[in-house]
Amino acid sequence: MSDKNKNVDALKEQLPQIRTEADKAALSECGDAINSNDPEKLNALPEKFKLLSPELQEQVLNATKLNHSALEVQRFEKTKNEILTPI
Repeated sequence: MSDKNKNVDALKEQLPQIRTEADKAALSECGDAINSNDPEKLNALPEKFKLLSPELQEQVLNATKLNHSALEVQRFEKTKNEILTPI
């Protein structure tokens, strides 16, 4: 097996952990924004939201429905639809 193939295999093994770490960081930032009601943090939230896995996006959407107005929820649903729509 070439070094290149070994590197690719090693990366594939690390992907689940990398995804988990990225989700943890983005989820933490989303949670902070949702709980803070800080307009600046809420405005940055869609970008953080895009970093989450689809399962966690759903959880954030549900949390937003509990904590925020219908307008905020629509913003997230629009962001989610943009992510899911292929270019």
